[in-house]
Amino acid sequence: MSAPASSPNTPQNIQISSDNLTDLFRQAAEGVLRYFIEPADVGQALREKVAIEGESLEHLLQEWVEILINMVVGQRMLFNQFKIDLKIAQKGPYHLKAEVLGELFDPQRHKLSRKLTEFRGFQAHLHTEGEKYRAEIVLAK
Repeated sequence: MSAPASSPNTPQNIQISSDNLTDLFRQAAEGVLRYFIEPADVGQALREKVAIEGESLEHLLQEWVEILINMVVGQRMLFNQFKIDLKIAQKGPYHLKAEVLGELFDPQRHKLSRKLTEFRGFQAHLHTEGEKYRAEIVLAK
């Protein structure tokens, strides 16, 4: 995964490439977290379970990123560990179950790289190239 350095006001473009879908979804979650805070600064006091379904792999990725962003921006939950279980059928629908570990945002302990109230949206795309999966997530202020 590569994510170019950026100022807090510029979009963050996260490029992910993997031959394993579970790893790709884990890398997506790590990239979303890094957009807001350094993962090493987050403890593991809360456990959240997630279950989503998508009509395509790209739709599943979009739902996953949306849920993660809602956890950070809406629920003020920071996370740093993920246990992901994907169920991939030949033609869909696709299912993702995950356990997300983290803690609530504490302004006394956590230094965010962006203000949560300024987050404006994202785009997520996923495509396959032979046996390899490629994803791009653009997080914007």
